[in-house]
Amino acid sequence: MNTKLIRRLVPAFVGAVVASALFGCAPSERTLEGARHEIYSSNNALVASSDAMVTGTVVSQSEKQLGDDMAPTTFSEVKVEVSYAPDGLASRLTSPSAVQVKPGGTITVIQLGGKGWETPYQLLQEGKTYLLLLTDSGLSDLQGFYTTGGPAGIFTQAESGFAPTSTDGDQLTPYSTSQLQGIPAR
Repeated sequence: MNTKLIRRLVPAFVGAVVASALFGCAPSERTLEGARHEIYSSNNALVASSDAMVTGTVVSQSEKQLGDDMAPTTFSEVKVEVSYAPDGLASRLTSPSAVQVKPGGTITVIQLGGKGWETPYQLLQEGKTYLLLLTDSGLSDLQGFYTTGGPAGIFTQAESGFAPTSTDGDQLTPYSTSQLQGIPAR
């Protein structure tokens, strides 16, 4: 091969590789990034930061653009199967909506992000059952709950209970069915 041609192709090839690496790895416009201010050292620490603890199934979802937020907000309607009252829960509970969490009722769980968005946490999925540790939104115009600590407050249904979803360094352990049966219900 001609050395002049090789001298021209090598820099062009290297430039193309570098450009694709830079732009190919850059976050897309549909990516949410964030950081948490608290990593939980135990399930008890997570419970102590929560206003409510429930098992429930997501029965419907909707997305809405709120204000100038780039990403949509997902509202999951969760039918409460069991509302738990473990030691340490709701030590600061004052919100009327948190007090209203009862079996058979429906609560709204609010999460930033939506379908087609890459998020640093799991969005709830319609039809799935979860164990959720929740924090009241505290907003009069947006009543509902956030999952405590983002992904920390979401436990997915597993064969023998519920497993934590957080991969952020939390020291959380699964809740077995027998453990949950030992927690007083509201």
